[in-house]
Amino acid sequence: MRENIGHDSTFLGSPSQGVTAMAAQGKDNASTAAQPPAGAAPAPRRWLCRLLTLRRREEGVSAVEFALAAPLLLTLTLGIVDLGLALSAQIRVQQAAQAGAQYAQLHGFDATKISTAVTSATSLSVSANPVPSQICGCVSGTSVTLSGSSPCTNTCSNGLTAGTYVRVYSRYTYTPPVPYVSVLSSPTTLTGQALVRVQ
Repeated sequence: MRENIGHDSTFLGSPSQGVTAMAAQGKDNASTAAQPPAGAAPAPRRWLCRLLTLRRREEGVSAVEFALAAPLLLTLTLGIVDLGLALSAQIRVQQAAQAGAQYAQLHGFDATKISTAVTSATSLSVSANPVPSQICGCVSGTSVTLSGSSPCTNTCSNGLTAGTYVRVYSRYTYTPPVPYVSVLSSPTTLTGQALVRVQ
């Protein structure tokens, strides 16, 4: 009895032709699997998009951090500037008192002229307050013990006659440019003092 043997429609021809067809079909499947899905960006492009997105996020975080830190930094900066201005004014006030003492040492005691020397020593509105005065003093080592007023006729503990000194004051009212960030009171009184022996 003869049986009919059917043939697969995909396998017609010689055996060598079938092997070639199967190899070509496997190659097509592999190339199809290696291709990205339709609508998907290539890998380098996707990484670039991610990096740009991450950079934008970092820039946004930096902007928020700066907005939070800026008021504190501005307050500290203004406070430092205010202290610098006050220190500069204090130095000039002290120099004004020393200018008055230098005048007394060169020209003798004259309260009015000494006061003028104080106020003329700087562009600040410095006053010679309290007014210059004469006082007696005894030298003891590197210090001076002040007591009594001119004329000085008393005798010091070392047996010498007390010397005559002139004491000069200077005063200035400093107002911070930005009072609400200043560590100083507004206004602040700055004072200077100088002592010189004239006799």
